[in-house]
Amino acid sequence: GRTQLIRSNIETTTIRGLAQGTYYVAVHMYSKRTTGPIKFSVTVMQVNPFKQAYSIPGEILNNRDIIRLPAFTVDENNRIVDVFAHTRNIVPRGREM
Repeated sequence: GRTQLIRSNIETTTIRGLAQGTYYVAVHMYSKRTTGPIKFSVTVMQVNPFKQAYSIPGEILNNRDIIRLPAFTVDENNRIVDVFAHTRNIVPRGREM
């Protein structure tokens, strides 16, 4: 066989003891050193009981681009009960950083 290098940046966030409330999700290209689009995939799932809220692939093009993804609401029983589009700015810009 032959060794093949596959460049990949995988980031995983796990929230244990999920609190009731609304969670906002976005992809932010902080710094990009290559030309062309960068592919991404975001999956939001609940573990117990298992439920996939959504899985969305996409592409991000430029430094500082922000892709807003669906937000979700967790109820008092720690269950995802609503998935919805939002326009909230969750990544600080300019002097806010």
